[in-house]
Amino acid sequence: MGSEKHGDTSSFEVDSQDHSIQKKIKTLRHDETIRIGMLALATAMGITILGLGADVYSVYQHTHVPGDYLLALWPDELSVAPTAVLVAGSAIVVLVNLVTLIVSKVEFLRSKRLFHSLTSIIAPFIGTVLAVVTVGEFWAINASNTDDTLLSWTCRWKSVPMGQQPYFGTLCHENWAAVIMAIVVMVLEIGILALGSYQWFLERHIVTTVRSRQDSPVMS
Repeated sequence: MGSEKHGDTSSFEVDSQDHSIQKKIKTLRHDETIRIGMLALATAMGITILGLGADVYSVYQHTHVPGDYLLALWPDELSVAPTAVLVAGSAIVVLVNLVTLIVSKVEFLRSKRLFHSLTSIIAPFIGTVLAVVTVGEFWAINASNTDDTLLSWTCRWKSVPMGQQPYFGTLCHENWAAVIMAIVVMVLEIGILALGSYQWFLERHIVTTVRSRQDSPVMS
């Protein structure tokens, strides 16, 4: 029976005849690849949400004029809170995912119990909560606010042809793209948490099994 390093699925070494353990290790490595892929996708989509939200808000800031202008393009009572929540929540989710990716790729950190737990469960749990809260808050504010929002206003006038900014049609599409991606990120974060939890428990089972067999008088 070989040795085992806690917290790193790639370091398990067991008897090649122990098919049960070998199968579990293979499952761990396969699931780890999927989890890293989901993390990378969620991070990329989060960064895209940040870019879209920042662009919409930037256009609003550059084209918004005081209410006494006769040709004001935006209403005075317009709420930017839903977009702000979406951008802020996505930024934190991206940060958490980047930490998780770093810990997952750095072997020294993965070999530590604390950092491995952070990678498998704690960080994905935080990311999931943030993603759910972000999407929930966006819809709650957007639905309950009596004022127009960047989403409602731009989509209301999306069919109006414009020769310069703000292009309401483009901004409407950017708003909806950010919202849809935020929902996808929320689903991905839930999947990452579920997969990470499964990996953590499966790895604990492998560790326990290997140690019990190493300590068994029969095996020695």
